Amino acid sequence: MRDIKILKVICYLSLASLPILFKKYHLKDWLLTFFIKAYYSQLVDSFVVANKKVTYPIRVFPKIFNTNIAFNMLLFPIACVIYNRITSKSNVKQAISRVFILSIPITLGEIWFEKNTKLIKYHNGWKWYFSFISLTFSFWLVRLTIEVIRRLDKPTSKERIRAIN
Repeated sequence: MRDIKILKVICYLSLASLPILFKKYHLKDWLLTFFIKAYYSQLVDSFVVANKKVTYPIRVFPKIFNTNIAFNMLLFPIACVIYNRITSKSNVKQAISRVFILSIPITLGEIWFEKNTKLIKYHNGWKWYFSFISLTFSFWLVRLTIEVIRRLDKPTSKERIRAIN
């Protein structure tokens, strides 16, 4: 029962944070970040679950999903939007180092959940540091993807001149 309450609180807090995160400034970037991270998290987690490395005994929509969509589709994407927002004007070194502001607490939370709840269980040699590495790498990958999209989306000088005329 306590685990279901924890899961509900995570869902409610995540949903409540969405209007704050998705303000008009760079809305397209933040939505794209959110959906890319959700897709990536679900893809990686599906692979990990299919290989029986991690299970989620208590999860949202257990008859439909083997993964924990509260984390994959809400918490991790929201954390990634926060990471992209705090590093949007950062140089490469800052962007690389600031990922740990989020990946360390999330990993510590996962360790606590694994030891004290039935929300996540590790199997077949899965360790917390695999989660930490994949989470950190995914933040960097999404950040890089968004940066590439921003650069490709910038209008060229010819396009700017045409827009003025």
